[in-house]
Amino acid sequence: MKTTILPFILCLFYSLASFSQFELTENGITVIDSENDYIVYEFEGKTKEDLYTSVLKTLTVKYNSAKDVLSKVENETISINGIQADYVGAGKLLGKYLEVYDLGYNLNISFKDAKIKIDIPTIRFPNESNGRTLHISGKGMFKTFIFKKGEVKEEDAKKRIEDFFNILITEIKQGVENKQDDW
Repeated sequence: MKTTILPFILCLFYSLASFSQFELTENGITVIDSENDYIVYEFEGKTKEDLYTSVLKTLTVKYNSAKDVLSKVENETISINGIQADYVGAGKLLGKYLEVYDLGYNLNISFKDAKIKIDIPTIRFPNESNGRTLHISGKGMFKTFIFKKGEVKEEDAKKRIEDFFNILITEIKQGVENKQDDW
């Protein structure tokens, strides 16, 4: 078991380092080294139907209740509307977070022959305990508990959010690139 997990983890971290695309800034989520608010991946020789099916299979396996998370227009778009419960913490005291937020998000994926377009995710932090919801969308101006006066206040939270989306994108790409076994 250990021998199969280690290569997977190393491959995932290599993929993340090579393909990190999203960065959280005080001004919103951006695509690294791009003026666009989306990422396009090319898959030579694959039809949009093939790409759609591969991504849909990957996401269906990833989510426990995919029918509750995924909206789709067949062979055109898939929209993920998910929540990671208790995912982002803020304000450490004695090694524990004072506040913990759910990470709510929406991510849209579009398909053309040989191409997948992934839009910048919209994220929100609903916090039931104090009744406030913090929204982050695109490149709009905002301040959150993560940033203060232009500086990163909660580095761990920033990294967790970036890693979450970059891992998700890597999993989607790998789902398209990996050939499925005939069983």
